[in-house]
Amino acid sequence: MSFFNKLKAYQKKSEEQADIGLHTLLKGEWGLAKTFWLYYFLITLVVNIIFTFTEKQYQLVFLSAVSIYIGATALFAIKNTLTADNKLWWRIALAVITIGLLSDVISLIINLFPEYVDAYLESL
Repeated sequence: MSFFNKLKAYQKKSEEQADIGLHTLLKGEWGLAKTFWLYYFLITLVVNIIFTFTEKQYQLVFLSAVSIYIGATALFAIKNTLTADNKLWWRIALAVITIGLLSDVISLIINLFPEYVDAYLESL
């Protein structure tokens, strides 16, 4: 087997494993704590730290889009983790992620259309 065939086989195996991990996450099989803290909170924290030090417009838009994707997938995944034991924490996690997702959408709008936002704010 040549090097390129081995590389293609490894890439295919890697893609299949990534798909399995995403499906496991979205089905809610990770559980509420792992999904919220490991998937949503830590990744959002890293994205927001990078967002703080970024100055270029296209990078801000990209990071806002990444943050929206992470929030939407986390919201969908946490929706599937409801059990009889975690109803309160489930609702709290959904509320936190929803608020974060709304702020990310507003941030994306502000970064995409800064001149319209400035004009609107000046008219107030």
